[in-house]
Amino acid sequence: MKYKKILATILTSMILITPTTAFAAKKDTNTVLKSQIDYLNFDWWKNFNDPYLEDYINRAILYNKDLQLATLTLEEYNQLVKIQLGKEFPSVGVGANYIGQTVMGNMSELFNPGFNDYIFAVPLVVRYEADIFGKNHNKTASVRELKKSIAFQEKSAYISVSALVASTYLNIIQYDRLISLQKDIIDYRKTIYELMSAQHECGFVSLQDTISANKSYTIARMQLTNYEKERDVALHAFAVLLGDSPENSGSYMRSSFDDISKNISLPQSISSDVIINRPDVQAIEAELKKASIDVKIARKEFLPSINLNGFLAFNAIKQGQLINSNFGLLALAPGIMQSLFTGGQKIANLKLNKVRYEKMLKNYEKTNLIAIQEINDALVKIKYDTQQDKNNAEKLNLEKQNEVLARESYDVGAISKLEYTQYKELLATAESDKVQSSIRCLINAISLYKATGAKI
Repeated sequence: MKYKKILATILTSMILITPTTAFAAKKDTNTVLKSQIDYLNFDWWKNFNDPYLEDYINRAILYNKDLQLATLTLEEYNQLVKIQLGKEFPSVGVGANYIGQTVMGNMSELFNPGFNDYIFAVPLVVRYEADIFGKNHNKTASVRELKKSIAFQEKSAYISVSALVASTYLNIIQYDRLISLQKDIIDYRKTIYELMSAQHECGFVSLQDTISANKSYTIARMQLTNYEKERDVALHAFAVLLGDSPENSGSYMRSSFDDISKNISLPQSISSDVIINRPDVQAIEAELKKASIDVKIARKEFLPSINLNGFLAFNAIKQGQLINSNFGLLALAPGIMQSLFTGGQKIANLKLNKVRYEKMLKNYEKTNLIAIQEINDALVKIKYDTQQDKNNAEKLNLEKQNEVLARESYDVGAISKLEYTQYKELLATAESDKVQSSIRCLINAISLYKATGAKI
């Protein structure tokens, strides 16, 4: 197809590479998880060696409100397909009529005076639009393609929410560790400030250096407040992702930074097939097919409509003669209708659908370019952030060596407490940098998981 050739050209030239709800209560937990596990690549999350993370992803799959909406939307389109499919079949209706009559006046010359009688009628009506040109069949095919798109969008939503749950969870773990380290930094800077203030009074330290130490101490306290704020915000967002109230955000268990696995095996390049099979790309492809079918439907609107109407009725003046062939009426009325003038509506409708197809084609091309960009961005971030993490690891190791030497010097009286405290502050700061770079690398891995549609 035209759009597949376009995608192949793009790829060749560019790629580098536990609250319950009413809804959830209706489904068995294992059934829901099994229906998602094929495209969520659930085993990949075991690389983090964190049972809490796996449990939270399970809970999000079951209770996340966006995912519930996505599933309900898919069910909505399932029913729309059935509605459209029903229009390809004849419609049959039956009715019942009861008529009571009395003959009076001059009509009594034909009937006995005061004639009273009743008529019962049972009509059976059949209507059918003969789909000789396949217009109704095309309409059904159009709705089916739209349903496919919604199904792929649902898959994409599950992958995105799983990735967002994991990223938010790791950020919370990061803030836990940063808050702990920042409290140590505050203690160190407080000690440094107090010691420098004492030395300033004795004339050994300038006022400017004392003010600078006080400023560093104040900045450290401000940073702690910022970390605590960011952690609370992340916990609130995490609760909503799990379909829970933010009021319960303080009750979530989680692993420590030291317990989670930092070494996630990742590919160095990504196959182009991964991009083609991304759910969001497949969703746009289905919408493109629908747009193509809609153009065919618009063309067929110029053709005449052929209708078949059937009528079968029984009537009787006397009871007991209702279903009787002697009192029946059968009629078959085929007809053809061709509109001669519609004010240009059909021509405009055809042009409109052609424009929509062209727009969808451009959207398809754009979606593929974005998919390529997301994968390449993730690979580049992994490359450079991994190197930065290694640099931070080397820096941390050097600061640990310096701290050991400083402690030995302090124990023998070679350096002052002020100097030794400054070494400990540098060590805590280096460890803080290492925590942030390590979590950044893990989140980059999750970004690649999402960018590849969980096919990592």
